[in-house]
Amino acid sequence: MKFYVLKKRYITLIEIMIVMFLIALIAGVITYNYRGSLDEGKAFKTRAAIDKIETILNLSAADDPALLDHLDSEWKKVIIASPLVKNPDDLIKDGWGHEFRVTSENNAIHVSSDKYNEYKIGSPKGTSPLGSHRHVRETLASYGSYCSSSFPAFSPPP
Repeated sequence: MKFYVLKKRYITLIEIMIVMFLIALIAGVITYNYRGSLDEGKAFKTRAAIDKIETILNLSAADDPALLDHLDSEWKKVIIASPLVKNPDDLIKDGWGHEFRVTSENNAIHVSSDKYNEYKIGSPKGTSPLGSHRHVRETLASYGSYCSSSFPAFSPPP
């Protein structure tokens, strides 16, 4: 009768290094994609805050036209005092934590963020990373006019 001795096989250093490399590669890809999502979220929050601030300041300027003369320094007080804002401290800052710049020229209020502008420039073709809603609307409108002229069944009711 023959006895076989089972050899115990150990994991080699090369195998461990390959597994660690694969784990690091997967973690790197996930981190890279996650960072892009974070930036998109910050940009979305910033764009929404800009729209809301402009609306609140325009409503306040309609009530008190003299506000436009000193809006650059008083806009934070207007936002804090507004009943339309639940958390004014969050609205005063953009998605990256920097304060907005508010200017008024020719009775028009402009709200901007340096980080948001940098983010827009860094996106492909200088378009908004949120998807150019204006471009989408224009494309859909032109497509709708094409459909209604080419296919009368798809034309909107008068």
